[in-house]
Amino acid sequence: MSESPERVHGFDLELERHLAAMGSVGSRSARIWLRSANVRPLKVRLRAEGFEVRFELSLPRSDSTDHTYSLHYPTDFDGADPLTPSTCYQLRLELDDGEELTLEFETAPEVHEYADPFSIAVISCHQPFDPRGKLTETATHFLDKLPEAFEEHRVKRVLLMGDQVYADCPTTRSLFDDGYFREVMPRGMNSLFDCTREEVRRLFQDRHRLFFSAPGFKRLQEKFPCYPILDDHEIRDNFGSATEHRSARFAAIKSGALDAYVDYQASRLDIPQVRTQRGYHFEWDYGPVAGFVMDLRSHKRNDGERIQMFDSRQFHELRAFLERNRETPVVVLGLSVPLVHIPDWMVGAAALMLGEQSDAADRWSYLKAHGARDELFELLCEHQLAAPKQRLIIAAGDVHVGVAGLIQVTDTERKQEESLRMYQLVSSAVSNLESPVKTWAASLFPLMKRGLSVASDDSRYASRFDLLQGIGAAKQNPVPELNAGLIRVDPREGGYDVRIQLLAPGRDGKAIEVFSSGALG
Repeated sequence: MSESPERVHGFDLELERHLAAMGSVGSRSARIWLRSANVRPLKVRLRAEGFEVRFELSLPRSDSTDHTYSLHYPTDFDGADPLTPSTCYQLRLELDDGEELTLEFETAPEVHEYADPFSIAVISCHQPFDPRGKLTETATHFLDKLPEAFEEHRVKRVLLMGDQVYADCPTTRSLFDDGYFREVMPRGMNSLFDCTREEVRRLFQDRHRLFFSAPGFKRLQEKFPCYPILDDHEIRDNFGSATEHRSARFAAIKSGALDAYVDYQASRLDIPQVRTQRGYHFEWDYGPVAGFVMDLRSHKRNDGERIQMFDSRQFHELRAFLERNRETPVVVLGLSVPLVHIPDWMVGAAALMLGEQSDAADRWSYLKAHGARDELFELLCEHQLAAPKQRLIIAAGDVHVGVAGLIQVTDTERKQEESLRMYQLVSSAVSNLESPVKTWAASLFPLMKRGLSVASDDSRYASRFDLLQGIGAAKQNPVPELNAGLIRVDPREGGYDVRIQLLAPGRDGKAIEVFSSGALG
């Protein structure tokens, strides 16, 4: 007899009982993430061309983590040998109720040994529900088509750049709306602020499971290794920008929300001490590409005078990463919030009118965040001076518009034959369908930033932002509709050509290329 379907109150979507995804995948190892209560036993079959191996595990019941597990291959599989580089694998998980889940992944090549073109995908902002809590075809049709499009573009890794889950949207179903909350928690509690850390964790786990049960998002995570980072909506809109977010009133909410984030997202990555140490930045690599994704939320705080975006440990590890990768052909820095988006003067005026809980105060260009912005930007400039031939690309999300940008940099203290270049790819949103007026307005901000500096006027590095020009028929930039970004790498004799691309919905329903840069210099 089948179990009755599970649902989150107010949402018309049956929760998946079993979820699985590939997380960190190297050249000889991989991390498998699983959500299921039916793992005693768990049968695993790993296949590749000319290869098959089977395992049987019995995992302990894990109520506190909502039955989520993270398994490292080969470490957690007795007698398993390391994986083979540049190999396509199929992983089948058979649960004790007879259900099966199938994952696909390709191991990374050995460093700098890759002969075929490939792409790294960038997406963010997954919120496919309408105000009634229903999935809508207009919000999900693009996401549903992405797996096929990513296969066509030879995508090997997908960067999930934040807002994979919304605790506060739709606003009619927000956990911070007291009316809706009392329907979800009818035991005399009036507000999310009345909850313990454990109760918050459970509510946010349900939210993760709900958003991950959307068919297109579930399928995407089954077919490609996905590397997630949190942004504000994994906790609350613009979290960390207001002084009250660091108060005792928010302590249980922050801790419980981050616990759930670890259960469903961060645990699939190779992050040391992920359950005991706050901070979820991570590194990844694929052949000639090395990446560092920053965590801009778990340590973000407004002390009244300035906004701290990251702690010293993360900044130190980023510096060490850049030093290790000076000879790497392509470096990708993941930022959930774009480093460059809105002119400083406009953000200042908007924050003055709308307050510190507004979107304006959540930007790097907000005055209180200038110290953190300039510190990060100057580190990137120092790195580019030491590695001038490297293609450095910032990958970001958050702002509900797709943008491909160029940042030109000149060191005012030394002579340069030509300015340094770094690039920014913003991809947002993949399913959060805003009104045409809002997306049109969002697309104006990067246009207004053209020709303006990235850092403060007293910075050693003079900088100028511009939009990249497209080629052929793919010249749309910015892209004010649902979108996904690609970093395409084409090996050539003596190096690699690197391009930035943006996909958007086509008239026939497919995800089509609407922007493609030439080879980045």
